Amino acid sequence: MRIFIAIWLSEETRKALLSAQKVLLNRFPQARAVPPDNLHLTLKFLGEVSAPEMEKVSGVLGEVASLFPPFSLTVKTAGVFPERGPVRLLWVGAEGSGLPARINRQLEGNLEKYGYPAENRFREHITVIRFRTAPQRSEIQSIINQWQEKTFGQTEVKELALVESRLTPEGSIYTTLKSFPLTGNQRF
Repeated sequence: MRIFIAIWLSEETRKALLSAQKVLLNRFPQARAVPPDNLHLTLKFLGEVSAPEMEKVSGVLGEVASLFPPFSLTVKTAGVFPERGPVRLLWVGAEGSGLPARINRQLEGNLEKYGYPAENRFREHITVIRFRTAPQRSEIQSIINQWQEKTFGQTEVKELALVESRLTPEGSIYTTLKSFPLTGNQRF
């Protein structure tokens, strides 16, 4: 199974991002929007995980979730990947008092012993649009400038999700396999 660890967004935030996607699709009809139900913050992409490895990953995820308290995630600003060369996707930022980055570092450290290498390149973002044909940077830069101070919503993060990603010709289908409540009482 193809697996990643994620934070799902609130319905309010997904609705705001859907409105933003409509604006983008009007301007860039060659783009493809991420379906609202698929909008998430990826904490760690694992790739193919076997059934026996899934137990180990679940154990790590449970341990990590027990270290961190619930927190608020604010979805705001925008950017593109890659930062140089043809633009492939537009993202919105996610700010959570640094907790998503700390959770990512803890996951990477704990998963390394099972052969999942640390990437050390985590960026708190949510992919909103993918471009089939790269737009001119100047075209997309005007939107990024408009959205620098824009807040799309807030999500109260109470759990981490272990998610399966199935690739289909119509796009990815995400299924939450298990959720792990954030139960830590340490304040960051």
